[in-house]
Amino acid sequence: MAHDDKEAPEVEQLKAHHIHGHDLFSLKPRSKEPQGPWREPKAGFDAERHVQNGGNLGVRLTATDLVVDIDPRNFPEGRDILAELRERLGTDLLDADEFPFVRTGSGGFHVYLRKPADLRVAANLNRHGLPGIDLKTEGGYVVAAGSVHPDGGIYRWAEDELWMPSVKDAPAALLELAVRNELPASIKTDCPLTVEELIDRLNGLDPLEYGKGRYEQWIELLISFHAAAGGDTDAMLAFQAWSERDPEYANGGAGPSIEDRWQGLEADRKGGITWQTFARHVAGVAPSAEIAASDFEDDLPAIADEAKPKKPKKPNVEVDHPVLHDWVFVGDASSFIRRTDFKQYKQEQWNAMFADLCPDRNLPSLVYKNKTPVRKFEELVYIPGRPPTFDNAFNLWRPSAAEPRPSDTSIIERHLELLLPDETERDYFLDYMHFLVCRPEVKMMFAALVVGSQGTGKSAIGLLLKRTIGKRNVSQPSNGEVTGNWTAWQQGASLAIIEELMTLGKLEVANKLKPVITDDTLRIENKNMPLYSIPNHLNILAFTNHDDAVRLEDGDRRWMVLSSPMEPQDDAYYDDLFGWIGSEEAPGAFIHMLQQRTPKLNPKGRAPMTAGKLTMREASKSDIELTIEQWLEEQSGPFAHALFRVDDACDELRRSAATKVSQAKVRTALKRFGCVKHPRNTNAGGGLPTCQLWSCRDHTKWEAEGPAGRAKAWRKIEEANDAFDG
Repeated sequence: MAHDDKEAPEVEQLKAHHIHGHDLFSLKPRSKEPQGPWREPKAGFDAERHVQNGGNLGVRLTATDLVVDIDPRNFPEGRDILAELRERLGTDLLDADEFPFVRTGSGGFHVYLRKPADLRVAANLNRHGLPGIDLKTEGGYVVAAGSVHPDGGIYRWAEDELWMPSVKDAPAALLELAVRNELPASIKTDCPLTVEELIDRLNGLDPLEYGKGRYEQWIELLISFHAAAGGDTDAMLAFQAWSERDPEYANGGAGPSIEDRWQGLEADRKGGITWQTFARHVAGVAPSAEIAASDFEDDLPAIADEAKPKKPKKPNVEVDHPVLHDWVFVGDASSFIRRTDFKQYKQEQWNAMFADLCPDRNLPSLVYKNKTPVRKFEELVYIPGRPPTFDNAFNLWRPSAAEPRPSDTSIIERHLELLLPDETERDYFLDYMHFLVCRPEVKMMFAALVVGSQGTGKSAIGLLLKRTIGKRNVSQPSNGEVTGNWTAWQQGASLAIIEELMTLGKLEVANKLKPVITDDTLRIENKNMPLYSIPNHLNILAFTNHDDAVRLEDGDRRWMVLSSPMEPQDDAYYDDLFGWIGSEEAPGAFIHMLQQRTPKLNPKGRAPMTAGKLTMREASKSDIELTIEQWLEEQSGPFAHALFRVDDACDELRRSAATKVSQAKVRTALKRFGCVKHPRNTNAGGGLPTCQLWSCRDHTKWEAEGPAGRAKAWRKIEEANDAFDG
């Protein structure tokens, strides 16, 4: 696609990436090539400024990202691959109402979807007879919207306004096509050494000798070590730690991660690199003292050059320092975690703190070999009610220190009566708090939002819950954290309290919180830390002074909105209230009070309808929605006839509305008010129009007419309009 004019990157295209939580990094101008190491986030990187300076951007993909990269240039001549894909999936990935996607600078498409974090996918769909469709996920990247293709085309979101559907789970049919054939994690190998002995030999090598400019030697070592270890996971972690001793590697570089490379190898592949190649690499490496040198010479064939000078033997090193008993290592988070406060460090940070305890200043390698008191766990979880460790998992949940004790709770009961005088709504709130406090193992499928005037003591409820549940089980994110890219605030808590939910960015807030409210897992991503997922047991309680704090759709099931008419009280009232909340007996008394309830609220059901929810739903309607609603009621404007085109509705809105109009926003509003999109007529025979038609009423009638019947009716409407205008 050639372009005569020199296109410039478009900063406004970045907003949708921020809404979706995408992690952006720098590419060279008018290029797909990274501008330096890209695997790890760069502190202080300003994406907007980079684009303003003419640079391109990439989207660093995570384990739960799945981007379908469609390139029609690679479709076989005479085949409609997109139609074949639609038929296989039962849905259209290029339906802008359903899936957010970018039109690439070369005429292709990037469709953004979600997948399970542990699902490994193939690179493309070629094996299913669908060429031209690639799959991108963790370890890869795609060019971001707003960037300029080398040929001059701009990468743009499918709509002219950055208001689009949230990223959805990939269709099940697509995941079935995408799944990569996997081998078992460990395969029998004829290498005579144990994994521990192999790791010992590996650590005797200098990673700098396999560093910059020596990629072929490094990859040969990786493949041969994999073959020797039979694909063992501990061996993979050890190879990663060994590689990161080279600063060039530790600072990040292009290409797949070691884990991705490791999983893609076949330890028993015939005719490939074998464990004997690894033996050649370590021929000059003496084993540790605990492993006799004769073992190495007896077990391994005499394939090494015996003339090579032997490196000095490494001493048998074990480190048992009291401080190390406070730490654990968790594999999926690739992090060291302190037991007392759950402080989390990536491996190089942790080693920097404690390297002086180890002679070779590589303490993590001893952890991998079980030479320290640091316990290793496979996964990080937060599951209320389960023990701190179970099934090779490290559980971040800890029970509250508060014990239920009967005591006077009249102060908090009075406050709740003033805050929510409607008994039904107050019962909803008390039931919600019952589950938060008495049954924290229950993940509720909707959030609670209390709306009321400033200065009435709404936050007192949050303070009491924090003291009752335990502050380590409560997160208090700011609006910036909620809408930002990092999600560490979601980890290690059963309750997130948002003190003041702001109307600014209300769409972003609603979109960001959707997966927190309803998904089974949470994707935890923090600056300079690896991405991982944990089970979702996080519930949300938010407070706001604004009636339109969250954009609510008709049929919303995620938000229980409770409106408070309470006015601020005198100082003595709040002295008593906060004095009681801060007292020693308050948490136990509150637990006892809530335990007496038999909740009627269904924690797994739809959020109940309330007066506050109706008010917020109306208040959150945009000018466009209000105008469309009025036209539909009056059967005027573009809805004077039962059939209409979205383009005509957009044109009418642009003439009457004082805000920018996008087709995506209009289509969503039309669906909200019950309008129906019908299949278009694709046969232009007889001069029939092939435009996309919608109906605003009489839907059954127009569905029965079929595409050709609707096209004929539309042609009559156009002819009548032309005659009227004439």
